[in-house]
Amino acid sequence: MTEQNMTKEGKESIVKENAIIVEEKEKSESNDKTRWHVIFGDILSKLLTPVNISVEIDVSVMSSPPKSDILLVRRESPEWTKAQLQRLPDGIRDTRADHILLEFKFTESVNQEVIAQALGYDTFYKRANEKIEQKRIQTFILSSKTPDKKLRKMVGFKDEIKPGVFKSSHAVIDSVQLISINDLSDEPHNLYIKCFASKKGVREKSFNKLFDCKKETLTSDVIYVITGLFNIFAKKIKGAEIMQETSGYTTEEIMGMGKEICEALLNVYSLDDILKKYKPEEVFANYKPEEVFANYKPEEVLANYKPEEVLANYKPEERLKGLGAEEIKKYLESIKNNLN
Repeated sequence: MTEQNMTKEGKESIVKENAIIVEEKEKSESNDKTRWHVIFGDILSKLLTPVNISVEIDVSVMSSPPKSDILLVRRESPEWTKAQLQRLPDGIRDTRADHILLEFKFTESVNQEVIAQALGYDTFYKRANEKIEQKRIQTFILSSKTPDKKLRKMVGFKDEIKPGVFKSSHAVIDSVQLISINDLSDEPHNLYIKCFASKKGVREKSFNKLFDCKKETLTSDVIYVITGLFNIFAKKIKGAEIMQETSGYTTEEIMGMGKEICEALLNVYSLDDILKKYKPEEVFANYKPEEVFANYKPEEVLANYKPEEVLANYKPEERLKGLGAEEIKKYLESIKNNLN
């Protein structure tokens, strides 16, 4: 495969020759015990839907099979928003496309067949959506295993845009980018994806960083899934064992497992231990003022304010309510005397 013979006709030939391979691949993958791309897609859905990015799994890229593992569609905003960028990994966060096809490989190494499969998805999807400008569509291969250097060189994935993100110099393949999950940087926006790294050290480091970070940007469902995955992966010594020997799991089972672990951990800590992790304003933000003040006597609350701070919240007639005529008269006389 050389750059000289990478023509449009060559691309068409590759797509046609690999259409059958793609269908057969899907049939064999449907027999896998754990559909990792579905779990991966479910996590992305729980993570990205709150920030207006829709996630579809097993998306048809033409009127009949094959289907692509995952499709991300940017919604509403013309550019990635700050909230979206916090949850998107390198490569994806750098594209201006709003239709993003992801071919996720967890158990399988990247090879020529995988690249041809992703290229086929890219081509089929563009054909089926001719009204969408091609620059608005971008395809990525996300690989849990580090792609072989010789293979990368052979197919032109030599240009590293960012650590772990590669773009091919070959004309046929330049519409597909490669993301090596093991090699992504440790930036917070990459941590969710790096939980699926094949290297045990990379994976554990990412889990630990996620557990240490503030959880305000995560829903409880995402936390449960991440905790459940950590529990599954922690039982295995080598990445290969995880990929080859895990029995069938569903996202619901993983999330249920994580929820049980989180609830068990909460029972271990006292209320004081838990509250120490939060600032007072973070705790009170979960309650209405009346719910908070109901636990205190009026004098306990007012003791924290100066009289003028309290009275500033009342109209003149409200301030005077409760005072007798004699009390008001005496106060007016004292003001008059002070003026003299």
